[in-house]
Amino acid sequence: MLIEKVESSTVVIPLDNPTSFSTRTITERHYTLVCVRTKDGVEGIGYTYVGNKGGHIATLALRDLLRENVFGKNIDDIDGIWDAMFKDSLLHGRRGVVMRALSAIDIPIWDAKAKSAGKPLYKFMGGTRKQVPAYPSGGYYKAGKSLDALQKEMRSYAHKGFTAVKMKVGRVSCEKDPERIGAVRGAIGPKVHLFVDANNAWTDTKEAIRTIKL
Repeated sequence: MLIEKVESSTVVIPLDNPTSFSTRTITERHYTLVCVRTKDGVEGIGYTYVGNKGGHIATLALRDLLRENVFGKNIDDIDGIWDAMFKDSLLHGRRGVVMRALSAIDIPIWDAKAKSAGKPLYKFMGGTRKQVPAYPSGGYYKAGKSLDALQKEMRSYAHKGFTAVKMKVGRVSCEKDPERIGAVRGAIGPKVHLFVDANNAWTDTKEAIRTIKL
């Protein structure tokens, strides 16, 4: 089936309250949404999270740089389409927002291909499980947020049945983050896995190792 249309748009979702992690404070989240349609009328849907600003940059990369590698191509040639987009983006950056835009096209092509085969995507790709493990990401830094509030938040995820949770680190000193981590561990108990996300707060491997050892 040949691809005849690729539509994209930027979606900006404002947050009710400003939220912080290690390197920045965000007031909104930006996404690029993509719809791929074949000549047979099959539609695939995909999206990518761009960040807390500049969502239109990914949409622009998709429209002005990557999309021409998709028109008229057969959805069976997923590898060929991906390779063409990757090669075409050599001078524009093979990391960051351009790669996110590439993924935003790649996902709906897979979606359309699975629909054309009459299968859910997970089955089309060889999956057998109807459920997969998941974890909530929380523990963000917010003005006036106490350790008690942090514990209450993370404990609520465990009470909902999650066997793993993730919290943010890296915005406060190396002395304060272990206190936050310890408080969360005490709140969720020893059986729930605890992940931490520094969001690029540590500048190199040595700093990361030193901080982790604390």
